[in-house]
Amino acid sequence: MILCFSCLTGLAQAATNLISDPGFETMDPSVWKPTSWQNNPQSVRFNKDLKVFRSGKAAVRIENLKDNDSGILQTIPVKPNRVYQISGWVKTLKVQGVQSQKNQNIGAGLCLENTWIHSDTLKNTQQWTFVKFLVRTGTAQTTLPIVCRIGYWGNTVKGVAWFDDIGAEMVDASAGQNIPVYGAMANPNAPHKAKTKPKHQ
Repeated sequence: MILCFSCLTGLAQAATNLISDPGFETMDPSVWKPTSWQNNPQSVRFNKDLKVFRSGKAAVRIENLKDNDSGILQTIPVKPNRVYQISGWVKTLKVQGVQSQKNQNIGAGLCLENTWIHSDTLKNTQQWTFVKFLVRTGTAQTTLPIVCRIGYWGNTVKGVAWFDDIGAEMVDASAGQNIPVYGAMANPNAPHKAKTKPKHQ
């Protein structure tokens, strides 16, 4: 009985979501911080949407009115040399971009700031879709900057993206192969995209 309790405790700890306000119910600007390449009302709008959401009572809505790279950022506390799963739900409306130099054609998804580590992304008009990726923290790392993003470096897009139920959880170190290390993917020759298959709802 003691062993079972210990196992359950370990599972509960592993499943702890490190994201504050994962459903954007409050959208406190001290927690979720908007960021954009062209940061003006003519180029981008950030809103808490009370009509379109996957669960709870709200989601965040990011609209690029012009070709842009925009997102909303939260920095979470982490432990060094651990594997984390970053996940969430994304919905898009007419997300279209220009062809990049590297031909990556990235749409709306989740990523880590200032890296090419990101989830699968959505383009055009898509219903709520679950995306995720794994990352290993560095040997001295204590924070992780997570971005709900529409567009990317050299991949500016127009359109609307909604994000809801964002998660960041520590997982078993053997959860996957070839897990990127944060800090090692800041300036690669080409973007890294986690090998995860999105699922639709």
